Amino acid sequence: MKKLLLFTFILLVATSCKKYPDGPLFSLSSKKARLCRTWISDRYFINGVDKTTPTNPLWTGYKLEFRKNGEVQYYNHPKYNSTAGSWSFDSDKANLSITLDVLNEYSVIERLTSSELWLSKNDGTNVVETHFIAE
Repeated sequence: MKKLLLFTFILLVATSCKKYPDGPLFSLSSKKARLCRTWISDRYFINGVDKTTPTNPLWTGYKLEFRKNGEVQYYNHPKYNSTAGSWSFDSDKANLSITLDVLNEYSVIERLTSSELWLSKNDGTNVVETHFIAE
């Protein structure tokens, strides 16, 4: 009986810890620790349809390097020209704001693990979701 109660308690705590729609369910690392690394864009979707193709390199292969001090470095594909900026979470860490010289973007965090970052944003009438993998 004690094991059943303990399992139920752990399950309730774990499900209440889930912040992002696509997970993870539970993590021992802080959101900031999971975010602060270099990410490479891997796939992108428009309104849920995978639009990743080798012939459209502008959407894949670029890098974002998040630093713990709130700085972000953007490396453009394919030449990896660099642009500096800043990043911040909103108050409940469900959204991410990225400010660069040419860009001020506010994205919803769909998934944040140590190896995957999925961001979505409204772009006019479309929802664009970009999946990143850790470098």
